[in-house]
Amino acid sequence: MKATFRRHGMLFFLVLVFATTICGSTAYGESLELENPRIDTQASEASGETYPMRELFLFEEVPIVISAAKREQPITESPSSISVITAEDIRRSGATTIADLLRRVPGLDVLRITPSDANISARGFNESNNNQMLLLIDGRSAYVDFFGIVVWDDLPIVLEEIDRIEIIRGPGSALYGANAFSGVINIITKTPEKAQGTTLSAIVGEFDTYRWTFMNANVIDKWSYKVVASWDEANSFEDRDKNDHEMFKGNALVKYEFDPESRIYVSAGVNDGDGNTLTRVSGFERDGTFGYAKLNYDYGSWKFQTFYNLIDIDVVAEGDTEERSIINNVFDFELQHSFDPKEKHSITWGVNYRHNRVTSHEIIGRDEQEDLFSLFIQDQYKMLDDLTLTAGIRFDSHPLTGTHFSPRASLVYEPWKEHIFRASVARAFRNPSFVESFLDLNIDGAVIANGNRDLDAEEITSFELGYQTRLLDNKLQFKLDTFYNILDEIIEFRQPDFLLPPPPPPFIFDYENQGKAVAYGGEASLQYHFSDRLSGYINYAYQELEARDDGVQFQLNEDGERIDSSPQHKINAGIYAELENGLNGSVDLNFVDNVTFGFFDPDSAPLPFQPTLVELDEYTRVDARIGYKFPNRDVEASLIVQNALDDAHEEFPTGETFQRQVLFQVRGKF
Repeated sequence: MKATFRRHGMLFFLVLVFATTICGSTAYGESLELENPRIDTQASEASGETYPMRELFLFEEVPIVISAAKREQPITESPSSISVITAEDIRRSGATTIADLLRRVPGLDVLRITPSDANISARGFNESNNNQMLLLIDGRSAYVDFFGIVVWDDLPIVLEEIDRIEIIRGPGSALYGANAFSGVINIITKTPEKAQGTTLSAIVGEFDTYRWTFMNANVIDKWSYKVVASWDEANSFEDRDKNDHEMFKGNALVKYEFDPESRIYVSAGVNDGDGNTLTRVSGFERDGTFGYAKLNYDYGSWKFQTFYNLIDIDVVAEGDTEERSIINNVFDFELQHSFDPKEKHSITWGVNYRHNRVTSHEIIGRDEQEDLFSLFIQDQYKMLDDLTLTAGIRFDSHPLTGTHFSPRASLVYEPWKEHIFRASVARAFRNPSFVESFLDLNIDGAVIANGNRDLDAEEITSFELGYQTRLLDNKLQFKLDTFYNILDEIIEFRQPDFLLPPPPPPFIFDYENQGKAVAYGGEASLQYHFSDRLSGYINYAYQELEARDDGVQFQLNEDGERIDSSPQHKINAGIYAELENGLNGSVDLNFVDNVTFGFFDPDSAPLPFQPTLVELDEYTRVDARIGYKFPNRDVEASLIVQNALDDAHEEFPTGETFQRQVLFQVRGKF
C-alpha cells in the first residue's frame, strides 16, 4: 500500500512539476513586465510565512525575528536567547541537512546516529529519541506526538526553500506550550514572492548519495503559489552497499491576497519513504508517510491557523520479526491577536485546541486520543526609553497530567547605544508522549516495555542573563548568554528490578518520574564582516549537568554526580570568502568534547539490556565547500567535503561511525 502511494505520489508531483514549469515560466515572464509587481510586505506574527521585505544580508542591518514574542521585533529586543540562520548562510555552508546546518549554533547539541536519524536539543540532555525541543515549520508544530520527538530527516521541506531559521535556546512554554521545554526552532520557508522562478538543485556523492530538488513559484496578480518536489537517497556510512534511506518530499502552497491587510493561504506536503530511528525502547526501521495540510487566514492583527498532521508508518524493531503499524492523526486550531491598548504596551494573546488520535495496536494496545486546550497572553511594556519588560503566561490542560501554568518575565535594558543587557526567568513543562503513557510492547517474549498513565509532566525553571552588542556599523556582533536550569520530574525509561540480581528473560522496562537535575553554563559568539566578500564567526558553549536525585539518566547517576551525556565544551568556527571572478568557498569547524552515554545495552554480559556507560572521544568535524558562480547566470556548482579531516567518530554508542564524504552540487535559479 505504501509503495503504491509512493509511486502515485511521485507521479502526481512530476505532473505538477511539468505543468507549473510551463505555466509558471509564461506567467513569470509576464510579471517581469509589470512596473510594480506585487510584493508581500505584511509581517506575519504567528505563522512566520510572510514578514517585512528586507534583504537580510549578513551583518548589514539588525535582523527582524518573530519567534521570541510571536510578533515582529528586532533581534536586539528579543526577550529570549535567539540565533538566526539566513538563506544566504545556508547557501554559503557545506551543510546538506537541517541537522548538520544547526551544528554551528551555540548551545545546540546535535547528535547524528545514522544518515537518516538525528537528534537536537538545547543546553544539554541530548540523547537518542530526544523529546524536549519544539520544531515549528511556518507556525505548524512538526513533532511526532506518538513519540514526542522530531524526525528531522523526514520533514517535508528542503534546504533550498528555507528563508530563515530562528533558534530559541531556553524554555518557551509561555508562548508555545508543552514541547517547548529546552528550546524552539522555527523554520520559515520562502514565500512565493521570494521564491519566484524555477530553482533546480542536484547533489551526488559518496555512499550512493543522490538528492534532486525542484521548486517553482510565481505571483499572478493577487494569486501566488509555490511547488517543491525532491528525491533523497543514501547508503549507510558503515556499509556502502546497504541502503539507509530512500524518500520523496513534496509540498505546495497557494495564497490569495484580498488586500494589504487580508490574505488566505493553503499548503500541504508529504514525506514518503524509509529510514532508521533509535528510541529508548529499541532501534527500528521505519517505512511510511509523514504528511500535513494547513490553512492560514490573516486579517490585520488577527491570525487564524488550522492544520492536520498525519503519520502512517510501519516499523520493525531490532531483534524483532513483527512489523508494527503506527497511525497518528493531529488536528490543531489556533487563533491569535495582537494590539496596543496604550502607547507603551503591546499585547499578544491566543487560544489553541489540539486533538491527537493514535492507532497502534501492536505497540500501545487499544486506540488512544487526547484533547488539549491552551490560552496565552503576553505584554511587552516599554517602561523607559531604554528598558522593556516582557511578561506572559500560558495555561495548558492535559487529560492525564492536569493543568499547567507557564509564566515568563524578561527585562531588556540598553543603557548605552548598541549595548544591550537581558535578564529573564521562565517555567516550562513537557507532557508524557503516548509511548510513555500507554506503551504495551512485547518483543518476541524477550523484552517487555510498559507505559505509565500516572506520569507527571517534566518541569523546568530557567534563569538567564545575556549581553549583546553590534559595533563598527554592524560589522561586528558579540553575544554572551548564561543560564541556570532546574529540572524536576524527569521521565526515565528504567528497569523496575534493576537493584535486584539480574533476572532471566523477559527483561521488563517502564517509565517513571525519576527525580531532579540542574544544568548551567553559557554561550559566547563573535561574528565579523571583514568586507563585502569576507566574513567569519566563532562561538563557544560550556555546560554542566548534575543529578539532584539517585537514578537519573538510565539509573546510573547518584545525587550530586555529574551527568556526562552532554559535552562540557563545544566550539564552532567558520569563514566564508568570495572572489570577483565567481569563485567562493567556506570552511566550518565543529568541535565536540568527549561524552559518556548511559543506555540499555542489548549486548551486555552476562545478561543483555543492562544499564551501561560508554565513553565517546571528542571529535573535530571540518566541512569545506568550494564553489563557482557562473557569470551572468544564477547558477552555482560546488564541491563539498564533509568531515574533511576524516575524523571517524561515533556520536552515540550504538550509532554509525561517520567518515569523510565528498559531494558535488549544482544549483540554479531560472
